Amino acid sequence: MKTRWMMVFAFLLVATPAFAQSQADLAKLKGKWTAKVGPNQDIPIVIEFKEKAIEIAVMTGDGQDINLKGEFKIDDTAKPKSIDLLNISSPDGGSLGDNKGIYDLTGDTLKICTGGPNNDRPTEFFPNEDTGRGTITLTRVK
Repeated sequence: MKTRWMMVFAFLLVATPAFAQSQADLAKLKGKWTAKVGPNQDIPIVIEFKEKAIEIAVMTGDGQDINLKGEFKIDDTAKPKSIDLLNISSPDGGSLGDNKGIYDLTGDTLKICTGGPNNDRPTEFFPNEDTGRGTITLTRVK
């Protein structure tokens, strides 16, 4: 019995720093981020991270507002750090599927690379293909 409690205590000692780190990155992500996307990098996008929720607003070239909502989770102990966009709803209420990605957070710059809906997680950052895949670089809105 004593051995079991020692194992649990040892696990908590090992697991706690990783959990604390994830919470630190989560706090740094909270808020609004903006970028320009599309083939000509002229389509504004705003991503807002809340506690576990994500809201994405895109203004299309023809002036149409597209608003998406869902959830996200991160693992900043992974190499590279991972981000999953989950249960993202389309403007008509349908599901866009889950989108696995990686991220790099440096100060007020957030780089996210995704594999596209329901695809594998990328293992490295690659150029944006304007297909829901690729890397976007966002700047924190102050």
